Amino acid sequence: MNPGHLDLIATILFLVAVLHTFMVKKFQHMASKYPEGTVGENLFHLLGEVEVVFGIWAAIFLLFLFLYDGPASVITYMQDRNFTEPIFVFVIMAVCSTKPILELSNLLIGQASRLLPGNRSFSFYITALTLGCWLGSFITEPAAMTVVALLLFKQFYTMGISTNLKYATLGLLFVNISISGTLTPFAAPPVLMVAGKWDWDLVFMATNFGWKGMLASSLSTLLIAFKFRKEIEALKPGQQNELNTPVWVYLTHLVFLFSVVGTAHYPEIFVGIFLFF
Repeated sequence: MNPGHLDLIATILFLVAVLHTFMVKKFQHMASKYPEGTVGENLFHLLGEVEVVFGIWAAIFLLFLFLYDGPASVITYMQDRNFTEPIFVFVIMAVCSTKPILELSNLLIGQASRLLPGNRSFSFYITALTLGCWLGSFITEPAAMTVVALLLFKQFYTMGISTNLKYATLGLLFVNISISGTLTPFAAPPVLMVAGKWDWDLVFMATNFGWKGMLASSLSTLLIAFKFRKEIEALKPGQQNELNTPVWVYLTHLVFLFSVVGTAHYPEIFVGIFLFF
């Protein structure tokens, strides 16, 4: 296939995928018009899932490539791509969403929140969105995102909080995770790409970027927390000190977690570790 044609097709399909993301609500509405379990309901429900939009159009692009230039081109194209990052994200999210990791994270954040005076729900909210996000500099950003998101869901989103607080918390989580991975040179993908070439070591990252990220995330969290203080304080605090799993299970999960993080650039290794996990 002529590279110019390939570029044109890829660009058109990418634009269609972007437009598709703005149509997911429409597809969800269309799905509701069909009886549950029918082909129409399932098809439009699938098209209405924003998580699969780019996967669908990437598959269509590969189909175009297959029809135009044969299966060898598809295989070559796929082999030229680097899937280490998405594979790692999948593995680390699976590991961090397990009960032992979440219980340990809940305990850590819960105990740290007790150092703050005042209402327990209010202090847990602040601690989760600061300390929890800062963990992204050590266990990687995807891992911290998974842990904090699930804890926030359990402690706040299931308690009937307002839509405004839901969106404010979600936006705050995204921002804090993004800027809190700058304490170290190995946890945030954008930093990792340049740290080695520019000799940015741990001390350099912490003194030039890390403390600024921590300060910004702290100020942002306090701003949102105090804006919604009455609503947060009205919530009943969840349990933050219960460990109901044998100690050896916690230790085993931590060993696997740090093994995956330590081999994050070698999918052949961390996927093998994940299979044992």
